[in-house]
Amino acid sequence: MVSIPMVLVLFSVLLHRAAAQSANDPARSALQRLETIDVDKILGNNRILTNYIRCFLNEGACSPEARDFKRLIPKLASTACGDCTENQRSIVKKIFMHMINNRPDDWRMLQQTYDPEGRNVKTIEEFLTS
Repeated sequence: MVSIPMVLVLFSVLLHRAAAQSANDPARSALQRLETIDVDKILGNNRILTNYIRCFLNEGACSPEARDFKRLIPKLASTACGDCTENQRSIVKKIFMHMINNRPDDWRMLQQTYDPEGRNVKTIEEFLTS
């Protein structure tokens, strides 16, 4: 029979291990946090979205959520969200499509900032049409 203290020790070890994995992989942790952000609220509020974009372009302060997403942008662009879950892929597609359709000038500036040589344009286009 397993004692309660033994279960607590095992739970503690598992929790510590999960925390260590998140700390060792900030991109994975940031991707998980992406699912907790109210993306529709951000995309639907021009002032908030502009603040995010200014953060991404190094032109303004970053909220913790914007800073997390900013760290992801290079990886998202180069891997076309290859490490994302289906839900995360859907969220990233929604964001990218909103930017392309509603803020094309900002989208171009983001591309120039994060992919100045255009290496990932085709990868992103394929991701968005998949």
